[in-house]
Parts: sequence; structure tokens; C-alpha cells
Amino acid sequence: MDWVLRTWGLITIVVSIGGFFCREAIKAKFSKMVNTDAEAVKHRYQQDLEALKHRFQLELEAEKIKFLQEIDESRLRLEVRKALALHLATQRLESFQKLHNLTNEVSTLLPAVASIGGAGRNLEHTKAYNTLSEYKISLQQAAIHLPLELNSQMIALASDCYTLQDKSRSNVLTDEDPLTANIVKKGGLIQNELRELCRRIVRDVDVNLNAS
Repeated sequence: MDWVLRTWGLITIVVSIGGFFCREAIKAKFSKMVNTDAEAVKHRYQQDLEALKHRFQLELEAEKIKFLQEIDESRLRLEVRKALALHLATQRLESFQKLHNLTNEVSTLLPAVASIGGAGRNLEHTKAYNTLSEYKISLQQAAIHLPLELNSQMIALASDCYTLQDKSRSNVLTDEDPLTANIVKKGGLIQNELRELCRRIVRDVDVNLNAS
């Protein structure tokens, strides 16, 4: 009976020891599995983080390039608008300056020619007619840029000049002739307005260039 008890006790001890080592082995295996999974999760997280950073960097670089392109395009459009505005302003300025000079010529040359007698009369009339024709053409070309009232005044001046020319073909007129005096007066007023338009164009160009 004693040996049975001793044998049972020994078996119990062996089973206990085996159970302990089995539990430790299971714990060690479970711990290794957990650590392996944690490392794998950490590795995947690191990979995902690097991929996300790389994609973000690419998108940021693409946005930067797009932004710089938009700035360059905006600057280019601004330069084109400035160049176009300057070109148009230059055209208007040259047109007004030409009209100013022609207005001065027709409002002084035609009255002078009307008072000429003698052999050179026909030649001077031809020169005056050519100047008046050039004035009329220049006025038509610049009409779109002229204030309506000034354009009407210049048309009226041209009409008076043609009337004076027809009248002076058969008569020598003096400076005291009402039509002659009216042409000189109108010509002076028109020249003043054209000079003011030219100054305004120059001021506007300076303001636009300085503002840009």
C-alpha cells in the first residue's frame, strides 16, 4: 500500500513538473508569436508611413510646380496686357500728335494760301488741298479714339477749310475775312484739346507702369 502511495506521489510530482514546463513552453511560444506579429505590424506601419510620406512629397512637389507655373503664366499675361496697352497708347499718341500737326497746318496754311495772288497761287492751292486731304484721312482713322465733341469740331473745321478753299479759288481773301478768322480760331482750340489728350495718355501710361 505504501508503495502505491509513493508511486502516486511521484507521478503527481512528475505530472506537475511536466505541466509547468508545458505551460512555460506555451507562454514562450505565445510571447514569440505576439512579438513576431508586433514586429510585422510595426514593419507594415513603417512601410505605410514611408509610402504616405513619399506620396505627400510628390503631391507637394506637383502643387509647387503648378503654383509656380500659374505665377509665371499670370506674370506673362500681365506683361502681355501691359505691352498691348502700351502699344495702343503709343498708337493713339502718335495719331493725336499727327492730327495736332495737321490741324496747325490746315488752320494756318489755308488762310495764308487764300490771301496769295499771282502766278504761284495754283501751286499753293494744290499743296493746301493735299494737306487738307491728309487731314481728313487722319481724322477718319483716329475718330474711334477721339471724344465725340472734339471729333465733331474737327469735322466742322475740315468743312470750313473746304469752303475756304473753294471761295479762295476766285477771290483773294484777307485775314479779316470771317471764315478765315473762324478757321484760325477753331484750329487753335482744337490743338489745345489734342495737346491735353496727349498729356493724358502719357500720364495714364506712367500710372499703369508704376502700378505694375
